[in-house]
Amino acid sequence: MPPREQRQPIDQDWPSVWPVAQSFKASSVPLPLRMGFQKSRSKKPPPDKHANLELMKIPNFLHLTPPAIARHCDAIRKWCTPWPEQLNSDERCRYYFPIQFEYHDYIHAGPTVRDSRSRVVSLRVHVRDLPLDYHAKDKLLRLVGDRYDKKNDILTITTNRCPARHQNRDYSVYLLTVLFHESWSSKTRNGSGHCSRFAYLSQITEEDIENKVYNILEFCEYVKAWDRYRNEETESLENAKSFGKAVRSLLDLPPLNK
Repeated sequence: MPPREQRQPIDQDWPSVWPVAQSFKASSVPLPLRMGFQKSRSKKPPPDKHANLELMKIPNFLHLTPPAIARHCDAIRKWCTPWPEQLNSDERCRYYFPIQFEYHDYIHAGPTVRDSRSRVVSLRVHVRDLPLDYHAKDKLLRLVGDRYDKKNDILTITTNRCPARHQNRDYSVYLLTVLFHESWSSKTRNGSGHCSRFAYLSQITEEDIENKVYNILEFCEYVKAWDRYRNEETESLENAKSFGKAVRSLLDLPPLNK
């Protein structure tokens, strides 16, 4: 009697022959497969599929043929719901689902399909999608450090401490939750002096000056000069002189002699 792979009909139901993931069996695959190598001086072709360890020790996808995938999709279709019509663009999807998770699956030739790198999970979220005020956002950016990309306003949290992927996913959500609530917490030492940008309306000088000279031109010039002097990244002599001139003009003091 001929071998099994030679007795299989061409139009057979392949998912019934290879229903699940399993090691390669030459007697069940009616394909002339070859894998491996011969000695450098030998002109023989690679070894055939019979008793070929190279074919048996690597993962295969013979159970994921198009008919098998279609059959699985038809079986789970009754539990699926149609895609929401309102989510018709990437912006709408990001609005309702602001958090994105990124992870990778690795496939390589080896005795096992497991790879420790597949447990790494990266959580990404736009900071503008988080309900934060100025103080909370400033504190959040100080806590996350270089995990925040200022160019695209994305916060990235990468976790790889736990042995399983789902554990790292839950851990990244936990870290984001802790950062969010800690950003909103305010203590006595977290005054305006700890902010990366100074705001005039939060200073004590507002109460002393605003009621008297808020609408006059000198006061407006003073506010602009103060903002440039405190908030520009690089100090300049021009800003310092402009601020001093605005203060003296506001207090009706004579200009300094050169």
